Amino acid sequence: MFPNDRYIDYWKRRTGHATTTVFTTRGCPFSCEFCSNAVFGISYRERSSENVVDEVEQALSFGYDRIHFADDVFTLNRERVLKICDEIRRRGLRFKWECLGRVDSIDEAIANAMKDAGCDRIYFGIESGNDSVLKLMKKKITMDKARRAVHAAHDAGLTTGAFFILCYPGETDDTVLETLRFAVSLPLDYLSFTVPYPLPGTALYERVKGRILKEWEAPDGLISDHVLIFDADFSENKMKFGILKGEAQFEMKKRFGVYSFPVMKPFEILTNIMFRLMK
Repeated sequence: MFPNDRYIDYWKRRTGHATTTVFTTRGCPFSCEFCSNAVFGISYRERSSENVVDEVEQALSFGYDRIHFADDVFTLNRERVLKICDEIRRRGLRFKWECLGRVDSIDEAIANAMKDAGCDRIYFGIESGNDSVLKLMKKKITMDKARRAVHAAHDAGLTTGAFFILCYPGETDDTVLETLRFAVSLPLDYLSFTVPYPLPGTALYERVKGRILKEWEAPDGLISDHVLIFDADFSENKMKFGILKGEAQFEMKKRFGVYSFPVMKPFEILTNIMFRLMK
């Protein structure tokens, strides 16, 4: 890590804080069907809690005041997370930090320990609101675990975010709509809907490689900047509509809370019908 006063000063003026990234692990032992980790292997290595907090302390000495722990799954090893939190508190370090977590590695105790050590944001890769689709993705999680984890983080006072993939190969209209409904039901502060992207080397790519389009440069009007495009089960317009529908329902809930029901229920019914009718 190197000092960078111009970067730090710029971001503190623009946002009120300066963030840098710290990696405390490398790799991921899981094999989600769509994930790029399959390309690089599933070996998993950890740094000690003392070594991690040494780097954090160095970053703070340079003027950074926020840390993004950029591990694929920061919360994977429960005992190690608790040790890092204890070490941060023991040294009396005051800074805010965020991380990515798996829903099967977060409970009230971990969430509260992270909050006490300065964590204010956590993001989850939930991906689907249907257990059968989660199995298809090889996520090795369940909707119940996702629900419990998000609630635990929210109750601890953490800002929560989640990522979902819509229109995954093998999905139906019903499962997509279940994911949208599930996402909006969670106490999330942020969510992101994306479409499946079959990276070469992944199990998903092998499953759909016969459907990869020859025109792999994105045509005008594509819903994302993806380079590899495949002949999906859902049309581009239907995928885009599903994303917009989910984002609209989420914004209604955020803006109006419990009072959104009289508006959101008719909206959901109407847009569900529209989604099903689209090709």
